[in-house]
Amino acid sequence: MAGLNVRGFSWPFTFGPRGHANRVEGVSRIKQNLIGIVMTRAGERIRERDFGAFGFELVGRNMTESRLAAVAGFSQDSMSNWEPRATIHTVTATQHDRIDGNAVIIKVPFEVKQLDGVEDVAEAKIGE
Repeated sequence: MAGLNVRGFSWPFTFGPRGHANRVEGVSRIKQNLIGIVMTRAGERIRERDFGAFGFELVGRNMTESRLAAVAGFSQDSMSNWEPRATIHTVTATQHDRIDGNAVIIKVPFEVKQLDGVEDVAEAKIGE
């Protein structure tokens, strides 16, 4: 991963044993960015009204196959727009019976674009 220089604070924000903020880098940081994009409602950021995913309008509704497809599509579009260092592949959204049957798991297969032309393949799971 010589060409990938992505660093930042961990999300959720945590502190290490010596009191310093934990940091992440590389693919882990990009995964956290993707999760942050999907977990942010579109319009929630003051100066970036287009940032985030539009799937929150479907939260709390009965999740039909067409709504799951809409969540996957909105999520894929948002991540593709806001994380230029990742090539997002086909995103899937599935219903999970964890609590009330309306929980949704979003699987995001992606490749990391690197400066040296080498790509790293990874997957982020959101909601699990």
